[in-house]
Amino acid sequence: MKKLKLSLLLLFVSLSIFAQQHTVEGTVTAASDGLGLPGVTVLEKGTSNGTITNIDGYYQLNVSEASVLQFSFVGMETEEIPVNGL
Repeated sequence: MKKLKLSLLLLFVSLSIFAQQHTVEGTVTAASDGLGLPGVTVLEKGTSNGTITNIDGYYQLNVSEASVLQFSFVGMETEEIPVNGL
């Protein structure tokens, strides 16, 4: 009986964790000309969850609601943006 309760508790906890995930998407552009930047690293701060922008600067990433996204690109300053601010 204890194992069943523990299993059900773990199931509900894992479901609530998945329920708090959000898909964030956007396009990273250069300030100088407004064109999309390919190859920008988009990382959920403090995790190994991340992606790289495509040839048009587009990215899509599943993150938690309270996360902060880090955008980094060779030769440019890293920028951090809270997901709740998007």
